Amino acid sequence: MADPNRIEPKERLIQGPVYAGVGARRTPPTVLAGMQDMARELGAACWYLRTGGAAGADTAFARGAPPGQRSVWVPWRGYNGVQSFACTVLGGDQLEIMRRAAARHHPAWERCPPRVRDLHARNVAVVLGSGMAYPADAVICWTERGRVTGGTGMTIRLARAHEIPVFNLAETEPAQAMRRLEGIAAFVTAELARRKAEERSQEAGETASRQEAVAAAKGAPCACRRRHRKSREFGITRWLRGWRAGFVAGHRLPPCRAAPAPSADGCTAPSSGVSRSSQWVRSSRDA
Repeated sequence: MADPNRIEPKERLIQGPVYAGVGARRTPPTVLAGMQDMARELGAACWYLRTGGAAGADTAFARGAPPGQRSVWVPWRGYNGVQSFACTVLGGDQLEIMRRAAARHHPAWERCPPRVRDLHARNVAVVLGSGMAYPADAVICWTERGRVTGGTGMTIRLARAHEIPVFNLAETEPAQAMRRLEGIAAFVTAELARRKAEERSQEAGETASRQEAVAAAKGAPCACRRRHRKSREFGITRWLRGWRAGFVAGHRLPPCRAAPAPSADGCTAPSSGVSRSSQWVRSSRDA
């Protein structure tokens, strides 16, 4: 089973499973009609189609799938008359990546001409998606007598290598395949919902953590602010202490003066004529 977290960016709006619809060019007309009906029913069940744009089975699947729920991969522009706006052209680095993947699953890759190699690279994109990062959840195909041969054989080998269920309509009835696809769709949908809930929970946790960090940063002053505040408080304390000391000193009573020594005749020497209270007032004024 493919990882449900593999949806391409343009498929995120669908939020459903993906299947690869392929088959031989000489698929019988009755099977082609059944493929078209299956694609229509799968589209109603929110399945997304990836196909290769070839004649026969690929075209039948593309005709049955809704336009907004299909992706047609072609190896080059103008392949099989497919319009550019209705397909995804494989080229550049992606083409080289797909070629290397196809070479590992082809029994005689060295004998394939460049055009055939591009066709096989296209099959890799159909099964594994862009950059081989979005594998399909199922493969529906038709080969003569169920054989693993041709381009469809490449698709089957890739699917088996990535443990993707394969429904070959040469061996499996369409009704039986649809029942099994319903089970796959239920599993993938549940996994997508679970992953989405986990992402929401993780985002909520990250948001709460950021809010707590911002609140903590606002509530706790920085070290420089703490030093400045302590310095200011220390300066105010020193000023208050100095002011209080000065105030107390200015209002302190003067020390008592010693009594004048008696004279030789036993009389007390005359005072300066200034009372003690007036001396206190004068000393306070001078201070």
